[in-house]
Amino acid sequence: MQEEIEQKSATLMINGTKFSLRTLKSAALKLLAHRQNPSAPGVKHRGRQTVRQLVGQNQGVSNIELSGQDLKEFQRITRRYGVDYAIRKGAWDYADCQAEQLAEMLDTWANFLGQRLALCRGENGVMPTYCRYRVKMDQGTPSFEKCDMPLFLESSVRDMRLCESEQKREKLFEAVHRSELFDGKLGMYRVNQALDISELELGRAAAFTPGWLENGSIWLHMEYKYLLELLRGGLYEQFSETMRQAAIPFLDPAVYGRRTLENSSFLVSSLNPEEALHGRGYVARLSGSTAEFMSIWQIMMFGQKPFLRTENGVQINLQPCIPAYLIDEGRTIQAAFLENSTVLYHFAECRDYFPGNYSIRIRSMVDVDAIRQGAATEIVADIF
Repeated sequence: MQEEIEQKSATLMINGTKFSLRTLKSAALKLLAHRQNPSAPGVKHRGRQTVRQLVGQNQGVSNIELSGQDLKEFQRITRRYGVDYAIRKGAWDYADCQAEQLAEMLDTWANFLGQRLALCRGENGVMPTYCRYRVKMDQGTPSFEKCDMPLFLESSVRDMRLCESEQKREKLFEAVHRSELFDGKLGMYRVNQALDISELELGRAAAFTPGWLENGSIWLHMEYKYLLELLRGGLYEQFSETMRQAAIPFLDPAVYGRRTLENSSFLVSSLNPEEALHGRGYVARLSGSTAEFMSIWQIMMFGQKPFLRTENGVQINLQPCIPAYLIDEGRTIQAAFLENSTVLYHFAECRDYFPGNYSIRIRSMVDVDAIRQGAATEIVADIF
């Protein structure tokens, strides 16, 4: 009996201001819980522990490399001063890699990711934003069935950015245009398909009336992001047509319900049961849509890379994207450039001027350094 007690005895240390039977009982219960499950939440580990336990303290960690006698000395000091630490055996392995090998490795990874993304894309050609799988059990063996989820415009915005060819971008544009993301009545793009109230697992969006706020409305910021990707991707004709229908400056103020110089957080789409509200803008403010519109305007006026580094130094490289409906009878457009400069375009005729279908000639020498330093400069260019 004495031997059994000695083998199963334990030392219990209690630190407190007042010692009572209740305190002893609470400490004993915590000791038993710790012995049964040492990794239970609330148990603070001291001294040497696993990496997971150390990181789980949320006190911040740092790494040092030790070996041999240094490691023994480190452990001696940590025991002396009560330092919490973890030892991960084996150091990081470093290897020399040629640029060609690294490029091949990255290509392999990119191809693999491309294949997986292709499998995610639905039969309609649109990339889903959310995926859901239903688990089925067949004689104890689980299987997974993919369930369709409502489409969101954001995934197509990012997918457009990933397309490596203009042909794929055109195909994606057509797929989005055919989907329920496109509002045929307004000629604009919804933030998502109509969400049913049963789809609250996607978040609060499903609680709104269809066509209002985050449930199938024209979320201007996201629509402008989509327009920006069309422009960046070189789909100039598609961008030009969509811009004229979807951009706020081209809307009917009577339908929009406010001045067309004001952006709105969202517009009511045709999904809303109140037909009189279709196309009306709500919550006018300077939001993300303003930033996206500024990016669109800059690329339209000056191109994606207005400066070009050559052997002779940095030179001006204007490549505007101007649809015909923006050119007036005078066939000129003037735009502010950087801080104090302006660009004045003279067009030979009233037609679409997209990069690749025109030539541009700047009338006088341009001092790029002076422009970058804020000097007032007028750049006059002929486009034909």
